Amino acid sequence: MKSNSIVRTIAEVGIFAAIGFVLDEIQGVLSFSFTAGGSIGIAMIAVLIIAYRRGILPAIATGLIMGLLDISTKAYIIHPAQCLLDYIFPYALVGVAGVFKYFFDKTDNKNTKIIWLIVGAVIGGLLKFLSHFLAGVIFWNDPADFQWGLNSLSAAGFSFIYNFAYVGPSIVLCSLLLVILFLKAPKVLMTEGNVVTYVISEEKKQKATNITVSSILIGVGLFLFVFFLVKYIVSLENYSSPEEIYYTFDRNCMVFFISGIAFALLGLNALLKSIKKIFKYSVLALDYGILVILFSIVGLARIIEMYTDEKYPINNLYWVWFVVSLVLGAGLIILFFLNKKKTSKE
Repeated sequence: MKSNSIVRTIAEVGIFAAIGFVLDEIQGVLSFSFTAGGSIGIAMIAVLIIAYRRGILPAIATGLIMGLLDISTKAYIIHPAQCLLDYIFPYALVGVAGVFKYFFDKTDNKNTKIIWLIVGAVIGGLLKFLSHFLAGVIFWNDPADFQWGLNSLSAAGFSFIYNFAYVGPSIVLCSLLLVILFLKAPKVLMTEGNVVTYVISEEKKQKATNITVSSILIGVGLFLFVFFLVKYIVSLENYSSPEEIYYTFDRNCMVFFISGIAFALLGLNALLKSIKKIFKYSVLALDYGILVILFSIVGLARIIEMYTDEKYPINNLYWVWFVVSLVLGAGLIILFFLNKKKTSKE
């Protein structure tokens, strides 16, 4: 039973880290006014869901993975400490909301549970804001670079206004979404032992909701996969000559269409589980083990590109991406087969 719980937790961390990364990428594209970094969106929701499902350590792990993925795709780093404050710490600090899981689980009052959800979202969001704020004060303190005509402010004043302008609305959005999830789909936020009181009594209605959500996930996943795969293919630029062969693709599109596979697999698993109840978390471990290995291949492709093309500087962070994702993916697959072997013996 304990090994099953570990497999479930690892699978969920991988799933929601991937979802959070995709949401972060999407909100980054949509938030045009924050030219110095930052964006308004709901990427924090991935960490917050894990915080209330599994607690503080899995939530922090989810945030760390999101931060590493963020660095692997885009980053502007001028100092190791700035890298930590701007990229590694922010989403990991959102995971501190897992501290409030204890109070959330212990109460049977619906309104009190909602309060603890909001408290966790606000505290986690404010810690994320604090990390960005400190980075702004320490490293981005040149008034000539201040946005929105706020050059007369101190570094602390500008950093507070700028960072809270996107973190504040994100906290509000994630708090609202957490409450909606709790009221409409409590199983998303609570594991089996804690959901009994709040499961929707009408089984058919719950099943219909699950099928709808699953179908939406599949639809979103397939859209991301097809759209960015096509965009990836048409982005080909060929500079070949009789002396050499050289071509490039839009590398970031690869991350998006593989993320689309993640959404589609998640939705398919949930759909089949809702209809036939045949998929278990051990199968998710296999699915997402394969998916994480695909992400490792993306990292390997970028490593090869850097070493074969003088236009791209060597960035050892891609080695971290490749090795960590390869080990994690292989670990998930091994856990699946170990669990399968143990189940067959029983």
